[in-house]
Amino acid sequence: MIRVALLAICLAAPAMAQEWSTVEFMARDLDDSDPIKAYRSAAAACLAGQGDAAKTAALFTEAGWTATEDTDMGLTQIASPDPALYVLTATDGSFCAAYSEALGTDSAVGNVMTISGAAGFTLDTTSDTECMTVTLAAGITAEVTSSGNDPVCNDAATSSVRFTFGPGQ
Repeated sequence: MIRVALLAICLAAPAMAQEWSTVEFMARDLDDSDPIKAYRSAAAACLAGQGDAAKTAALFTEAGWTATEDTDMGLTQIASPDPALYVLTATDGSFCAAYSEALGTDSAVGNVMTISGAAGFTLDTTSDTECMTVTLAAGITAEVTSSGNDPVCNDAATSSVRFTFGPGQ
């Protein structure tokens, strides 16, 4: 219910230019002790990296997070001081995902809506997936699922916001 209401509000808002500076500003709370703010900030930092793996990692490490690159897997794991919050990025910059092991998918949906709305991104729903997936701009999508190896669309206990960066961004 909350998800539908938030989506309707954001879709009804007038189209605006994308404000990357707003997304970067929202990424400044990575070291916040409030897990909700830190999670929103982690999602914003993923988006603010715009598919640039080095830029993304720098946003987190400057806030005291620890980045560990696994070249064999093509991933960088970025650990928060809070063990319930972490990020995985592709070393080629194709995706960045913020995970919470303490906040459910409703929190993740709220993060996508808040960040997107504040920054003036469109929220075009992608209908070919089960879980909430929206196109924010050319080549940039956001998908909300639970965390874990077998993610589900709705989970009260865990969540993930995964931004995918492709051609046209």
